[in-house]
Amino acid sequence: MKSACKKYDEELAQVLKSEKIQDIIAANSNLLHYLTEHAGQKFDSIGSVELLYNTLEIELLHNLTLPAWTRNVSLEDMKILAARSLEIYTETDFMKKMKGGMFLKEVISSLERTDKSPFLYLYAAHDLTLVNILRALGYKSMLKPGFGASLVFEMRNNSEVTMVYRDDFKSDPELIVLENCPPPCHFDNFKNVLEPFIPSDWEAECSQ
Repeated sequence: MKSACKKYDEELAQVLKSEKIQDIIAANSNLLHYLTEHAGQKFDSIGSVELLYNTLEIELLHNLTLPAWTRNVSLEDMKILAARSLEIYTETDFMKKMKGGMFLKEVISSLERTDKSPFLYLYAAHDLTLVNILRALGYKSMLKPGFGASLVFEMRNNSEVTMVYRDDFKSDPELIVLENCPPPCHFDNFKNVLEPFIPSDWEAECSQ
């Protein structure tokens, strides 16, 4: 996910300068100014808010007392900005392809194994990686995955793909429905729908 990709980096830079992202920053200027005054660093992007929110969230999970200045900000508003920050990395179809597509390519390869051994693959990842994959799958809702969030791909009857997402380890499972491939989603259709988001040569596409 962090491998250098020149074309992707150029597209991300354009997204960060885009009007809709700048409008979000402008709409939250009071929050950014307040955080800059009280949190000990400059806040001029929603990405910087995400990093701070992550810290505060972890402190709360460990029953630590937050600084007094946090009483004057909405952690829920910060969470929304943090979720929007995670989305930025897959703002365009090309960005979804380059950040989520390689993992989906691995999933398809695993499901295609005729011997079906091993029967289970487990991957550990950060929240951003999970959002990248879900966005490549066409997931529309804004996400800030909690700790223990998971995405499960399951092959049933050797021909049908089912996907289930949990937002954290306590959440109820949510069925992920791929656009143009309603359940039961046949594996061949699954591959066809995702084809535009699967890199054929990741390094070559990065340098085009």
